[in-house]
Amino acid sequence: MTEDKKVKTIGVKFCGGCNPRYDRKAVYHRLIDLYGDDCVRLADPMRHDAILCVICGCPSKCAAFSAFCYDRIVWIDANETSERLLLKIGNTPE
Repeated sequence: MTEDKKVKTIGVKFCGGCNPRYDRKAVYHRLIDLYGDDCVRLADPMRHDAILCVICGCPSKCAAFSAFCYDRIVWIDANETSERLLLKIGNTPE
């Protein structure tokens, strides 16, 4: 990716957790390990993020996300490896 295509912020939104099939929190910590805690943060409707990463506990993908501002959305509904997260989300932050 070119310099201007690097990930700047990743806002993380968790589903309600009614039917989790894996450790969603582990995926969140894997994101922090990959991109750093200055880039990965919990999504906030009052802030714009380059990527909204919705971590769902199952394939239903029922998490509400319309209140958030973002350039791109990434759905995670399984226990993703670091390599798969990099493929879904993209390059490392600046």
